[in-house]
Amino acid sequence: MDPPLLEFDAGRRNIDPVNAFAVLGYKPYRVPENLASVPKIHVLGPAADKKCQSVTMILQDLREGKMGTYARSKYKPFLETFRFDVEPQNYEEYEGEPDVYRKITEVSQYPDKNSHVIVVISPEKSQLGGFYYHVKKISIEKGVQTQIILKKTVENYANIMNDNNRGDFQWNFSFGIFSKLGGTPWKLDRVLDGVSAFISLNTVTSFQEEGIIERKGIVALELANCWGDPIGRFFSDKVKLESEEGVTYVDLKTIDTLMKKALDQIEGELANPEESKERDYVIIHVQDRYADSVYNRIAETIKAKGFKKFKIIHIQEQGPLRLYDTASLKQGWPRAGTYWYLVPGNIAFLYTIGRWQYSVSEEKEPYIIGARDVSPLQVNYAKGSEGSKLSDDDLRHIYSLTRLHYYSADIPRIKMPFTVRLGARAAHLAASGLTALDFPISFLY
Repeated sequence: MDPPLLEFDAGRRNIDPVNAFAVLGYKPYRVPENLASVPKIHVLGPAADKKCQSVTMILQDLREGKMGTYARSKYKPFLETFRFDVEPQNYEEYEGEPDVYRKITEVSQYPDKNSHVIVVISPEKSQLGGFYYHVKKISIEKGVQTQIILKKTVENYANIMNDNNRGDFQWNFSFGIFSKLGGTPWKLDRVLDGVSAFISLNTVTSFQEEGIIERKGIVALELANCWGDPIGRFFSDKVKLESEEGVTYVDLKTIDTLMKKALDQIEGELANPEESKERDYVIIHVQDRYADSVYNRIAETIKAKGFKKFKIIHIQEQGPLRLYDTASLKQGWPRAGTYWYLVPGNIAFLYTIGRWQYSVSEEKEPYIIGARDVSPLQVNYAKGSEGSKLSDDDLRHIYSLTRLHYYSADIPRIKMPFTVRLGARAAHLAASGLTALDFPISFLY
């Protein structure tokens, strides 16, 4: 299938943000409307490591641009790209997490807090419940946007990366900043037909008592409309979860309660609820395999709320198949959008990443993703209303939703739908102690 078209400012369309912004000079679909002043970019680094102060180079290039040789490395100044400027603040050090919390609390008290982003340098990658999740938890609770950068990334930017690498990095970094200030860099150019809404169901184990098989954790639902725009999220903590032979059992009362809330939210968003509930599908995406009892309860709740059509689709990120020809690097793996059915209507394989062409000249600048990194999603039909099956439209929707990850211009490398990624992140935040998941749906985290 063809790559989804993205829409930018003034109705301009392209399949790739890098080509749109760097080569064609497009502007973002929507700039922030709530900025009270020139946005301030604060930066916090660990006091124990003076090398992190080189993050100021990243912020300088963010404003002034970094022009490499290739199309995707030609990062233009922030003002030229996004139509407003940013103002980096002085570098500040933190001794520990309490210092980071104090800075977030300080910014939360500013009347123009929506015009501030705090860049926090993390010493290392975080596990569930670690530094990253603690910082995100307090930033969400205080309504202050944060951008986490690894210490290793800062050091590499200053000492190892060339201008091509730096320009490439800046596209991703700048889109993260722009989006967290309330901007929308692009959107899908057309509605995803035949869908009332998408629901991403995610479960995460938050703790396990020693010697007890029964586990408790988080159940989270992330909702998106037929454009892929987030419209709601619901979660419940300390829910009974059990796993047996790769199948997850979830407390059915919790599933029923959360699904009712989600469906009420969806119905309230529909322009013509009665017509849509009769005609369009509610699509539930899951990453884990759940017990039939879970799927049956979801089906019962959907029917009870008056929605006639639904599908539960299991998306497996690491499918077992890889097809490529190592004899030809340039043509050695399938083009993104390639799919086929192993079992028609039931099991399919979909390449959301793969061979990709974004640049002006295919001969000079092919987009290279190493063949070892390319594998398809395995997409399984789990359950649905009478007469439903896995269809080409379902695969097209999944492919389209991967293109809405606004944190990154590198969408040819985004494998999973944005809705699923966002839902998984919400579940992990809840498992790390976040209880304020009623924060504005437009707040990116």
